Amino acid sequence: MRKYLPLPCTLLSALLCISSSSHARIQPAEDAPQPLSPAESAQRIVLPEGFQIDLVASEPVVKEPSGIAFDEHGRVFVCELHGYNIEGHIDTQELNKTGELDKTVRRIRWEFKGGKIAEEALKQQFGVVKLLIDTDGDGVMDKAEVWADDLPPCYGVIAARGGIIVTCAPHIMFFADRDGDGKPEVRLPNMLINDAAIRETTAGLEGMAAAIR
Repeated sequence: MRKYLPLPCTLLSALLCISSSSHARIQPAEDAPQPLSPAESAQRIVLPEGFQIDLVASEPVVKEPSGIAFDEHGRVFVCELHGYNIEGHIDTQELNKTGELDKTVRRIRWEFKGGKIAEEALKQQFGVVKLLIDTDGDGVMDKAEVWADDLPPCYGVIAARGGIIVTCAPHIMFFADRDGDGKPEVRLPNMLINDAAIRETTAGLEGMAAAIR
């Protein structure tokens, strides 16, 4: 025996469904393009005649690299910037919670400090510095020695005075391995910025100069 809802109940149910669906979270697209593998990406790079490109390091040895440097001993260092442009991702996630598809071209709601987006971004943004190692001599780095993983986002690295200088705003830092164990026992913050920043270090200018000789 079939049973039918009265017309007012049917309309009410339909309105409730429409209301609920309009405020549902927008789900990520299932057909989004997927990244190529490192080897496939290398094959697509167009080089001038007479040049070649070799894959030296890739995930999971390095993640989100922002700079690379070779020192005088041929060692490879890389710095990583985790959470790059995370403000945009957080902003999009917040908009998706409203259930309304945003088609407006606009600036990301980015904030220097304070506010929900800035606070959440601060938790997810950090910098890492690694020494890459080729353990089997095949020319591909298969191991990473982490020199620092508690830095602000890292934007660049360069070899200098037997160590490396890393830019990780608001700091410029120096790391060095003086005893040859592959780990940096020298770690100097706030170098090369200005006199006021140098005075913030416990070593002072003289100690810093001695450390990087």
